[in-house]
Amino acid sequence: MNPFFSILVPTYNQAQYLGEALDSLSAQTDPDWEAIIVNDGSTDNTADIIEAYCQKDSRFQAIHKPNGGTGSALNVGLDNVKGEWICWLSSDDVFEVNKLEIHRQWINKYPETKFFFSDFRQLVGTTGKITNYNPNLRYNIPPIDFQTISLMEGNYIAGNSICISKSAWLAVGCFNEELRYAQDYDMWIRLAVKYPAVFIPEYTYLQRVYPEQESQRFSNFCIYDSAKSIIQLLNTHSFREIFPLVNIEDEQHLTKLFYKAIKLAFNHHALIYQFGFHPLLILKIKIFFDQYSKNSDQFDLILRNTLKQNANEKKDTLVDFWCNFCIHFLEDYDEQKKSNSELSLQDKCFTLSFENLGKSYYLWLNHIEFIRINSNPNNSISNYLNRFCNIDTTNLDVNPDHYKQTLNQVIHFQTNGQQNLYSQFIQSFSTKFIYYSFIQKLLLLEKFDVSLESIYETANNKHGHINAILATIYIYTQRLFRLIRRGVFLSRLKGYIRYIFRNNLQK
Repeated sequence: MNPFFSILVPTYNQAQYLGEALDSLSAQTDPDWEAIIVNDGSTDNTADIIEAYCQKDSRFQAIHKPNGGTGSALNVGLDNVKGEWICWLSSDDVFEVNKLEIHRQWINKYPETKFFFSDFRQLVGTTGKITNYNPNLRYNIPPIDFQTISLMEGNYIAGNSICISKSAWLAVGCFNEELRYAQDYDMWIRLAVKYPAVFIPEYTYLQRVYPEQESQRFSNFCIYDSAKSIIQLLNTHSFREIFPLVNIEDEQHLTKLFYKAIKLAFNHHALIYQFGFHPLLILKIKIFFDQYSKNSDQFDLILRNTLKQNANEKKDTLVDFWCNFCIHFLEDYDEQKKSNSELSLQDKCFTLSFENLGKSYYLWLNHIEFIRINSNPNNSISNYLNRFCNIDTTNLDVNPDHYKQTLNQVIHFQTNGQQNLYSQFIQSFSTKFIYYSFIQKLLLLEKFDVSLESIYETANNKHGHINAILATIYIYTQRLFRLIRRGVFLSRLKGYIRYIFRNNLQK
């Protein structure tokens, strides 16, 4: 008889934590499970630990494979599950003893649901200290019909909290092994499009945090992978497909979707833009509401005004460039509508090249003499482009002509008319290509919320210690006033205090 639950346990060189993870499975109050432990080419004594647990309990099954990353290990595990419901346990994390029992209760309560995720707490290294780093998570979960928009803004689904029907896994497909750091996020957003997730407001696992783990050492790579995942989703799905629960016959529901989409489209800190601002979501919003909404003219006016406002606020940045591009593009689109000619702009007629987007972003950052500086140089945009986009940044030439050529490659259109329009806009933009003064660079770094530490290092390298100190004080003052004007100073201060508290716990 097949078990009710199958738990995927991918592991690579985490022998010091693996035993505790597997013990948390043995202690489950619901015993109806199997665990598929996938040893992803470990070089420590992981294999010996797995063998010992398999001999003690037949519910543990071992698979050994060459190293291929977490996504490949999870896919091998998925190919071998027998259970009806699938969970995931990272080998450095720990399940709460009643995790499976909680999931069974919710499965029985919502028999039509295929996708569950829950709240969680954090375990600090090997100290045994447990902390609730995100106490407001359960109050911030979005309505089911708008989950995909919220996921494009930020990830609120913790990997080991999930419990997903095997049938849903089979329908959506395997993990994307190209994404070495956000293969989980990519899976959740693809699942959410087809199977809206139900949040369980109970703790089901402990997420271990420690400085050596991949997600800490390469935290930026998780963000870049997430941006890549969203762009892939927008490239392959229409706006309608991404929001299947939105009632297109209900104008009130459409209005609510429009304002949420606009808020996301111009949120420069959202995951979707962490590899550079781009026009893909903005154009899809225009197409969708032109097709389905009775208030499309009103929405169009709001969209254009917001584009102009963002272009002015982010003058001489990539946001300015892409907002003006969208304005020009939409004007051409409306001219086609007025002339009753065959409209060439359809929901799938253009795609965004992630690699070229990343290259143009890198060149622009170089142009203002700033590449993301952090304590680990391996965590940089340059290293990500080299490792995961096959772009050798050492050969990239930072000059206006190269930058324009890269921008020309960012978006691919199917029709010559659209390609010509795009090329004309690139040429018009060339007249605006400027070299920034020291003050202009500071203002750009302020607009993009670059860290104060990075601003100091950037200024110190080029303009000396005194100028770097003055620049840092200037940006700090600017941000303080900006936060007060926006009314979010207190919430940011609380977040900073939580961040300091968390770091102290880890130490």
